[in-house]
Amino acid sequence: MRRGCRQPSGNRWSKCGQQSLEVFSVGIYLSFIGYFVLETTSNGIVVQLLIGAAGISVMTAVGYYRSCSKRIEKLAHDAMPVSLLPKTLRHPAN
Repeated sequence: MRRGCRQPSGNRWSKCGQQSLEVFSVGIYLSFIGYFVLETTSNGIVVQLLIGAAGISVMTAVGYYRSCSKRIEKLAHDAMPVSLLPKTLRHPAN
């Protein structure tokens, strides 16, 4: 794992809130997948708990991934010389 992607363990749930659009979008797709799996397999409590835990895990992973990728993009953008940036991304003073 990259050094810039490491996060303290106390803010696992906040990553989902910080990347709410991406997590919500993935959650919509996961709900359809979960519904399909429940309809094609047994509808027992164990299967429901496994699907729920898998969905929460995937949405948390998406939150972490998007947070990490945005940080890396920002670092790369900040390290790029201003002359190489497109004119639309330059600051007005440059």
